[in-house]
Amino acid sequence: MTENGRFVSIEDLVNKGEEKYKFLIENTSDILYIVNSEGIVLYISPQMNHYGIDPKDVQNTHFEDHVYPDDRERLIDDFHKTMESRRAFNTTFRLVDSEGNPHWMETLPQFQSNKDGSSAGIIGVLRDITEHKLTEEDLRTYRTHLEKLVDERTAELTKANEDLKKKIEERKEIEASLKEEKARSDSILHVAPIGIGKVIGRKILEVNDEVCRMTGYQRSEMIGQDTQRFYISNEDYKKAGKEIYTNLTEKRIATVEYPFKRKNGQIIDILLNFALADPEDASKGYIFTMQDITEKKLAERTIREKEAKNRSIFLATPIGIGVVWDRVFKDVN
Repeated sequence: MTENGRFVSIEDLVNKGEEKYKFLIENTSDILYIVNSEGIVLYISPQMNHYGIDPKDVQNTHFEDHVYPDDRERLIDDFHKTMESRRAFNTTFRLVDSEGNPHWMETLPQFQSNKDGSSAGIIGVLRDITEHKLTEEDLRTYRTHLEKLVDERTAELTKANEDLKKKIEERKEIEASLKEEKARSDSILHVAPIGIGKVIGRKILEVNDEVCRMTGYQRSEMIGQDTQRFYISNEDYKKAGKEIYTNLTEKRIATVEYPFKRKNGQIIDILLNFALADPEDASKGYIFTMQDITEKKLAERTIREKEAKNRSIFLATPIGIGVVWDRVFKDVN
């Protein structure tokens, strides 16, 4: 937000010479957007091209024009609540591509106000979760079918069925907790809902507030320092360097996951994305983003363990159970 009370747009920052962010913005899988208090899209990043939509055709239109009809009323209601309460809510909806096909999106917004305190709008990120939704729907369909079979069996299976339902509720709670995000700052570097920084060689040149929060270090403690302090072993440090710079050389972008050591010694799982600051000159360093995926990793492990346990119960049940789909046996104990 500028002193005049208007949004500092991503295009403003790039046009003012912030070329070091342009390549990253255009190559990250997430979509950055800015919407004013009337719901008009002021900016949306080039990733919209992946859906056959020119970002210029989205700007200066109402966001509901690009939302699947069944989701519009709910999304507009959430938007009005945000403007009234001044608190942004994470939500999901379906984006319609150029051919009319829906794509599930998760939006991670932050409310913005003008200098006089009035509502200015929202700045945030859209993340495609279509694959996750399809997997979730497949699991839900399979679970419903299995529960129907279990319900037809003896009282001996009732307890196992109740345990399964409890595990499902626990999984939903874990997924809900993963969607909670910390509010972002008010510029492209410090507003971004992810950690952003720059390195040359493996020396840190710049980091935003989110990087400081995730690592537990002050900015002054990181600038000019080697990234080796974050890795839990020298082997990880060398392996990550080779993996990152090989991909940067071949593809100009790199994505890796590694455990990082915070200042207090806590180990967290980190997702790192790298891109050349200058696609024509690698000596100018690299822009990186980092996200804490510890809870996601924990949730995945928990889900796998619970599914394995449920599978064991299914196989060990002293009554024959089979799963039939379209008159074909898919599974038996």
